[in-house]
Amino acid sequence: MATIPKGPSAPLTFLYYFATATLFADVVFAYQLGLGFNDRATLQLGLIIGLCTGVVGLYMNRSRTLSLQFISAKKAQTGLDEALAELGFCEKSVTEDGYWIYTQPGWRAWFAGKMLVVLDRRSGTVVGRASNIRQLERIVQP
Repeated sequence: MATIPKGPSAPLTFLYYFATATLFADVVFAYQLGLGFNDRATLQLGLIIGLCTGVVGLYMNRSRTLSLQFISAKKAQTGLDEALAELGFCEKSVTEDGYWIYTQPGWRAWFAGKMLVVLDRRSGTVVGRASNIRQLERIVQP
């Protein structure tokens, strides 16, 4: 079975969203309130917004893996193609490493991310954003 890149870990995802939102909020509040960047009020507001954004980013955008078991690889491929098409992932390409990359068309690909799929004889693995994997689970495993 081909190996799929797993994406960033949960702590790294949280840190990215937390740091980015904290810095952005700190700059906006410092500018809007006419305070300095080191002012206690702007730091507290920035940290609160950063914490909330980090938790939401962690819940929605961390990388998650879905393991599938099936009897026929051909039927599983067809079923997975249909399930991913239902979610809007219709463009696919195969890599040199042997896994499929599903993306959404046009500008939606920027926000939806990619779904990486590898199928073996009786098992498969799908890696993508947590929000997309949750939706796929509802379709594939009712």
